[in-house]
Amino acid sequence: RMLMAEGVKHITITTDDPAKYRGVELPAGVDVVHRDSIVDAQEKLRVIEGVTVHIHDQQCAAEKRRDRKRGILAPATFRVMIDERVCEACGDCGVQSNCLSLHSTETEFGRKTVVDQASCNVDASCLKGDCPAFITVKPGKAKKAKRSASADGQLPEPKLVVPADVAIRMPGIGGTGVVTVSQVLAAAAQIAGVDAKTADQTGLSQKAGPVVSTVTIGDPTPGQIGVLLALDALASSTPANLAGLHADTSVAVVSTSIAPTGRMIGKVASHGLDLGPLRTELGNRTDASRNLYVDASQIVTALLGNAVTANVFMVGVAYQAGFIPLPGEAIERAIELNGTAVEANLAAFRWGRRWTVDPAEVDKAAGASVAYDLPTYDVEGIDDATLRELVQRRAADLVAYQNKRYADRYVDVVVRAHRAEHAAGGDGRFASTVARQLHHVMAYKDEYEVARLLLAGRARVAAQFGDDATMTWNLYPPMLRSMGLGRKLRFGAWSTPVMAMLRSMKGLRGTALDPFGRAKVRRTERAMVKEYIELVDQASALLADDHAEAVELVGLIDQVRGYEGVKMANVERYRLALSQAQQRQPVS
Repeated sequence: RMLMAEGVKHITITTDDPAKYRGVELPAGVDVVHRDSIVDAQEKLRVIEGVTVHIHDQQCAAEKRRDRKRGILAPATFRVMIDERVCEACGDCGVQSNCLSLHSTETEFGRKTVVDQASCNVDASCLKGDCPAFITVKPGKAKKAKRSASADGQLPEPKLVVPADVAIRMPGIGGTGVVTVSQVLAAAAQIAGVDAKTADQTGLSQKAGPVVSTVTIGDPTPGQIGVLLALDALASSTPANLAGLHADTSVAVVSTSIAPTGRMIGKVASHGLDLGPLRTELGNRTDASRNLYVDASQIVTALLGNAVTANVFMVGVAYQAGFIPLPGEAIERAIELNGTAVEANLAAFRWGRRWTVDPAEVDKAAGASVAYDLPTYDVEGIDDATLRELVQRRAADLVAYQNKRYADRYVDVVVRAHRAEHAAGGDGRFASTVARQLHHVMAYKDEYEVARLLLAGRARVAAQFGDDATMTWNLYPPMLRSMGLGRKLRFGAWSTPVMAMLRSMKGLRGTALDPFGRAKVRRTERAMVKEYIELVDQASALLADDHAEAVELVGLIDQVRGYEGVKMANVERYRLALSQAQQRQPVS
């Protein structure tokens, strides 16, 4: 009312819960709309002559996550996960949500997107993406990691390789517990009767912004950093955070886990950050022979269910390497006194210690996951063991996708590409690119395939959230969309028989009886199989003259990702890029 009295022409309130304004008396000239309509609301305000006001009424999602963690708010009743086989890593979910909890990861079947459960605010805006891979899950009873006990075995006491007086710098990401680790080490020093000081640069309230904590134990040389505990590689690579390292005495423990930056969200071509420059810089500024590099987030997620305790795992690695001059008992006692997720943090600390002693053992334990259930397929005509294994895996998947004849067609094309490259003296990149991309093109995800993969993915949901977890598929059936449906539908356990029926109907794929086959996107997907096989044969003729160009040509199709409208837009971009490449180097 005050704003309107001062001459404001119009006020729009956007909110995640318009229902709370029912019964609230607002003056004329004030609209209340759901946050999903925020762009339309801004467009409306833009064309109104005079001063307008837009108020967004919603609790900060990061604040809500912290309140849930502290017990101020009730925990979220559901979690969001992505079925990795259904995911196309097209980036549409990032475009819809602009969420930094959507991370890229490499899997057996290529690059995929995963939800980082540790940082997820359960905002659920990623569900708006045009993708059937998103699953909402009501977790079952807390599932203890079956492999956590393995970390409790006898471990040798580390031999200290840094001075007792040392400064430990820990650059990381806001919201991941960097300051907590600093406090734990300071408390451990106090328990051990050692003088310690901390300095934390928290970046104010910037979510996922850089945070740098420095723990000074004893009385080291002023300005000299003895240990760089790089909890985030990007934050650690700045000149300010590398300053103070000494080539003869300083050491580094680096997490190679890559968290996406804001510029990477929703970008299909973003493969992550290149850690090469950081390794080179640390090679010049530290005793490189003693540095350690570990993918902490991936290992901890596989072992303990999420990456919340990855920073504590890094402390375990550094401690066992002899880089932290404090007793292990004091560090564990400090973790207990901290009082938050004590069991998980102790397990992470011990797993970090064990990784330093035997990385292969921990990597093997962390690699244990739900296996893909695929039939056996033997490939002949490929003498390269790595390529043969890659092709066998994908050919077996195509048998499950359609039938053995379909898989034979795939293998025949890859074998031709392999022989052509071998005859031209190539290095194998051409054939391996063809093997990956042709599988992706042939195994296009129609209704039958999505049903197959979602049913198979139930085991991964159970592995992550418990056998008694309740899952819901969020789907936007193209047929219903064409009839005017404007939103996704939720399909619970009751829809399993429907999914099973769809899966069993794969024999109709591409035939005159295929009820889904006449859609434009399906006709395009079938056509692209033939187009790509022809391109492979054409590019094979280039191998002897321009191997790099041939590899580039057969790899361009990697950008064709996504579903429905997203995929069709990527098809147009691919065909334009292919046309331009062929104009540079005509193929015959």
